[in-house]
Order: sequence, then C-alpha cells, then structure tokens
Amino acid sequence: MQLDYTPIHETTRKFHKSDTFNRWLMGPLGCGKSFAIAWEILIRASQQPVSKFGTRRCKVIFVRNTRQMLKDTVLPILQAVFPDGIMGHWRESDSIYQVRVGDIELDILLRPLEDEKDIRRVLSINATFCVIDEWRELPVTIINDIAGRAGRFPPKEEEGCAYAGIFGASNPPGEDSDWHEMLEVKRPDGWELFRFPSARSADATWKRFLIEGYYDRLLDGATPDYARVMIDGEYGRSLAGMPVYEKTFSHEFHVAEEPLLYVRDKGYPIVVGMDFGRTPAAVFGQRDVTGRVLILSELYKENIGLEKFLQDHVKPHLLEKYPGMPVRVIGDPAGWAKTQINELCCADILQQNKLPAERAPTNDPTMRIEGVERLLVRQVSGKAYLLIDSTCKMVIRGFNGGYKYKRKKDGTYEPKPLKDEYSHIADAVQYLIGGVDGLGGGYSPVKSHTPEKTSYRYV
Repeated sequence: MQLDYTPIHETTRKFHKSDTFNRWLMGPLGCGKSFAIAWEILIRASQQPVSKFGTRRCKVIFVRNTRQMLKDTVLPILQAVFPDGIMGHWRESDSIYQVRVGDIELDILLRPLEDEKDIRRVLSINATFCVIDEWRELPVTIINDIAGRAGRFPPKEEEGCAYAGIFGASNPPGEDSDWHEMLEVKRPDGWELFRFPSARSADATWKRFLIEGYYDRLLDGATPDYARVMIDGEYGRSLAGMPVYEKTFSHEFHVAEEPLLYVRDKGYPIVVGMDFGRTPAAVFGQRDVTGRVLILSELYKENIGLEKFLQDHVKPHLLEKYPGMPVRVIGDPAGWAKTQINELCCADILQQNKLPAERAPTNDPTMRIEGVERLLVRQVSGKAYLLIDSTCKMVIRGFNGGYKYKRKKDGTYEPKPLKDEYSHIADAVQYLIGGVDGLGGGYSPVKSHTPEKTSYRYV
C-alpha cells in the first residue's frame, strides 16, 4: 500500500526532519499539529529495522491526562489517519490502536495519567518512543520518567530502535508555567520547540483546509487572553502582571529562525547595552547593512560586581564571538554617578577595562520603552526591523511577558515595569536600542573601540 503525505506547513516539515530526543509542536487551534503527530508516528515506525519475523515492530506509548480525553480527542485522530478496518484496529479491552501497513507492525498504547497507579503502569512499559498530547496539561517534571521508557522495544539485542525519543503537540501553556521555563529559558540540550505562526498571519497556510470564517467565528466574543493563546499561538499571559510589549512584540516575527550573523565590517560596530549593579546584564547587537537592528547575544549574572562581570564574562565574550570588531558600550546613565567610597563610577571601571562607555540617551523608562516599540512595529521588506537571535533566551522571555507591569490589588497596573530578574536584561536592551537608534532619531556613528586581545583572560 502506498501512502501519500504532504506536511501542510513548514513548521511541520521541520518537525518531521528533526531527530532531537525531545520535540514539541506548539500552535493555535486548527493548525494540524495533532495530525502531524499521527503521521510522525507512522513515519518513525516505517524507519524501524526489519525483524527476524519480517516485520517492522514498533510500540508507542501515547499519553494524555485523562481516559476520556484519549477517547474523545486522540482516538478519533488515529482513526482518521489510519482508518479502522482498513489500516487500523481499535482493541478497546486493552486500549491499543493497532496499525498494519505493509510490513509495519505498529501498536499505539493509549494511556492516561490520572493518578499514581496510571503513572506506575506507564513506567512499566517498554516502548520504541513516547508521545504526549496536550503536554501543557501535564507537569514537565514527569517527562524524563516517561522518556525513560523509550528505546526499549524492540530490545537492542534484537533489531533495536531506529528512533528513540519523546514528542508531542499542544496549545501554548502560560508564561508562568514550568513548561515555559523549560522551553524558553532553560531549553536543555536534546530539547526542541517547533512553533506555528498566528492563525491571523499570512503564513497560516493550513487555513485552506478549514471551513471559511473558522477563526472569525472563534474571535467573536473571545477574550484577549483566549485569542492570544488559541488563535495567535502565544503563551498565556502571566497572572502577575501585564507584559510591557504585549501589543508590539510577536515571537514568530521578531525571533530569528536561523542563527543571526553579524556584519564583519568595522564600519558596523558591535553595540553593547549594559545595565550595572549587582545583577549586571549586557546585550550585544548591531545595525546591519539593511538598517535592521540585530540582537545577537546576551550575558546575565546574579550577585556579581561590575569588575568581575567585565573581566570574566564580557571581555572573553567579545573576543570569542566578535574578534577584532569595534565596540560601543551604551550604559545606564546612573553609572556615571561617583561613589562615596573611592570616587569611582561604573564608567570609570569600564574605562579601566579599555571599554569606554557612553551614556544612554535617557533614563526615563517610558521614553526607553517607546524607543523599543518604535523598532518593534517597523519592517524592512516585510520583515522585522528588530530581530533577535534565538539563543538570547533571557531577552526573549522578557519580551514574551517576563518584563511586565505589576498588577495592583484594584486590578490596575503600576506605571513603571516591575523590578525583577527580567528588568535588568530589558533595561540593557533599551540602552542598546537607544545607542543604535537614538530613540528614533536615526543612527550616527560614534567613536568605537576595538578591544585588545591582551586585555582578555578566560575562566
């Protein structure tokens, strides 16, 4: 039997091509992520080595949080992709959906995680790989336990597993969730996130498979929070406050899919926005040949002085990532205030480290935020004017809602952003943009400095 399958979006295509152990699809309602998961199961089963029995054996643990949801949502999708009686057979007595196509012998075990007994049952199964539907509804802490069941059937001494891992699909979780922390902040090696664009974007190519006006009807009477998650595919808003860039930042638009490359020309200096204090932060950027502002890398440390931050982190980072490039440091204007102890200010410490700094144009948070938003809404040839490298996890999380206005008891918000772990990196971004864009006044080259290799040391 020949089966023809074409991914309906580039996000799906990239997901299928990846062999990363932990792979997570995330997007709005109706984007086809669940069907992509079903096809991925078959694709991986077809890659299994042929056993001594002449079949490609594959056993999959397919998890959702309740039995009813498995029957109401997962089973119908499997039956649609692998029709019951033609390709598939539902064994209700033991909750296994069997798929037989050519030499593929695929058993999909539908398993809930409603209580400790369910969890123990799942953790006793040997599987080829594991799948989780609506992973946002399960604690991220259980993922490693479930993943430990992958790669164990067929056993290695027989034909083994061509692919062993865990993957799944979900609507976005909240910004306060452990899933957000894992996917956007920690993102350990062996984890990969695949995000669909907003259903309201021109790139929502899957809409041709939906009834006319599907999303318009969903939007009728929808709350902003519902639309943000279920239509735009963004993380749910934090209950602790209102994101500063809620109306101007879009993860899919402003975060680069591919690594950003800096312009290796001394006419385009690396600009470092820097926030001082005991939680120093530095954001490294550049204006490229098209005029765009690129945020290339970041540094963020806690409970460390400026001298150590420069010597152990900033200067080695510049030498390693931007060797020979001229550098402009744009700092918090408060860093020019002399201390009463030794009459040295932060600017003096930078000067001593051969990194002369300039004051940011303003320290007014409203003006700085407006300067960032001016760049967020601008485009160059239909693409983002302000583009962020995906490795800048702290910067991205700040834009995604970590940097916020605190909600007061009466439901209103403080006029200035909350001072917390995200405010330092957000301030550094604002200083950088104030330096390269002059708060909207355009870019005029300022004297830059090329760091000397002899001034660096590695830790």
